Amino acid sequence: MRPRPLKRWVGAAVLTLVALIGGTAPAMASVVADASPALIPPDATGSLTIHKHLGLPVDQTAYPANGTALVLPTSSAPLAGVVFTVTRVAGVDLTTNAGWYAALAYQDNLEGARAQGGTVHTSTPTGADGSTVVSGLPVGLYLVHEASVRLPDGSEDPTIVKGADFLVTIPMTDPVTRSRWVFDIHVYPKNVRTPTPTPTPTPTPTPTKPGTLPWTGSDTASALLVAGLLLGTGAIMAGLGYRRPRERHDGP
Repeated sequence: MRPRPLKRWVGAAVLTLVALIGGTAPAMASVVADASPALIPPDATGSLTIHKHLGLPVDQTAYPANGTALVLPTSSAPLAGVVFTVTRVAGVDLTTNAGWYAALAYQDNLEGARAQGGTVHTSTPTGADGSTVVSGLPVGLYLVHEASVRLPDGSEDPTIVKGADFLVTIPMTDPVTRSRWVFDIHVYPKNVRTPTPTPTPTPTPTPTKPGTLPWTGSDTASALLVAGLLLGTGAIMAGLGYRRPRERHDGP
């Protein structure tokens, strides 16, 4: 028989794979627990409530990522119209210690969890309060993916940067009574809005000093015409010449 400390560690590592509040990647919030996988009924089901808010805090002390419902600050803005897929990763039996070890192995291997595949559940869009509930979920490890962010007209909102995929287990250890399991889980993945670009102002042209304005084509043509006329007149006058009248000599 294995020493009890190892068994207790497995019960503690019983994971708690859940996205950090305000984070962009999955993380394991480890807690010391006496809960045993053997206490999880194989036919049990749970639910996943996903809360979508812009500008969620990252203070894990004030807002712990432990699967419980939180009272968020008024500065966080609910985001409606977000649809998620929740995929139960195949081959992970959380009623056994081996299943929890397998779940732990996927913590830093999301690609492996995706490749494993499994039963896919699609949520309804988040409501005005920014939340949606996926219920009737069997015990297991779930990969949560933000599929789309929809505007009221049904089109996708291009200003929202989608949250990163993350893993969560159903159930999770009760953060208060460590020997119990919680089957209705709350998660708070973060979203950000793409900043609106600041338009570059059009520079005001600097006025040119009088007398140095560039000539237009018409101005140049007019000047050349006048110059041509003046030169032509001079040439004509030169061709005609000027004959001095003879002096008159009045004599006897």
